[in-house]
Amino acid sequence: MRSKRKFSMAIVILVPVISSFLSQSVSANGDQGGLYAHVSPDHEITDEERGDYIYCTELSDGTVRLDYLPLDLKSKELEIPGSIKLNYGSGETEEKTVTEIGSRALVQHIKNAYSVSDGLVTGINEISTVTIPACVRKIEENPFAELIKLEEIRVEEGNDVYQVTDGMLIDAAEGVLVAIPRKKTGSLTVPADIKRIGEEALAYTGLSEVSLPDGLETIGSQAFAGCDEIHEIRIPSSVTEIGEEAFYMCGDPMPGSAALLEMGLIDPEEYPFRILAEAGSAAEAYAKENSLPVITE
Repeated sequence: MRSKRKFSMAIVILVPVISSFLSQSVSANGDQGGLYAHVSPDHEITDEERGDYIYCTELSDGTVRLDYLPLDLKSKELEIPGSIKLNYGSGETEEKTVTEIGSRALVQHIKNAYSVSDGLVTGINEISTVTIPACVRKIEENPFAELIKLEEIRVEEGNDVYQVTDGMLIDAAEGVLVAIPRKKTGSLTVPADIKRIGEEALAYTGLSEVSLPDGLETIGSQAFAGCDEIHEIRIPSSVTEIGEEAFYMCGDPMPGSAALLEMGLIDPEEYPFRILAEAGSAAEAYAKENSLPVITE
């Protein structure tokens, strides 16, 4: 389940992306003659609007936020462009630096995502690595969550806001775990200086064990959603806020078992996921409010 956000710009400029965009890799340096973009509308971009166009929002400092980037279905590598040209309809263009990436910038356009061949649905993107340019200063809640084959996130040298540690994309300035590639498996220890796990940061990964640090304060909405290999997690008492559906479908419960658990018709010990928490903590309260099995320490 992806959260939806509205975009802030009210002007739409109808200028197509260069026609060869989808058949080329995207250059972080914008050295293919320049990438051209629409300015984002003041509502969520629809599938019809997305198409093969790039969308971005002009920011007050003269840079832009990337709101939608068409995905090349054949490429395994995606380099987020460091600059985009805006065409204002008069023949005049202006190149803008990309300093932000929106939460839905990499949601694959449905018409490009699927095609039917011999009765089979094909066309899911093959992207396994994403590179974030040095100029990006802000990334909204996990824009990489729907890249189902993603194995690695990279950050260009010179970016002093974001870094990658053990596969985790981290906002070092704010102490936020932003994202983990969907193909990440095994165990993971979240660094001690992380204060917040972002929305959908670990969603639908193959992780089987996650160790959260004392000092962690917030777990975002759907942060662990769909982590079917995680059957138990200890939440430190320092956590004071846990978002909606943070542990949705953790442990891969049988269909309907969550509802049966809530109605008291299934033994909590038989449920495939549980929370370990200190008595009286926000984590214990969250577990009880959401009918999740909890063991107090």
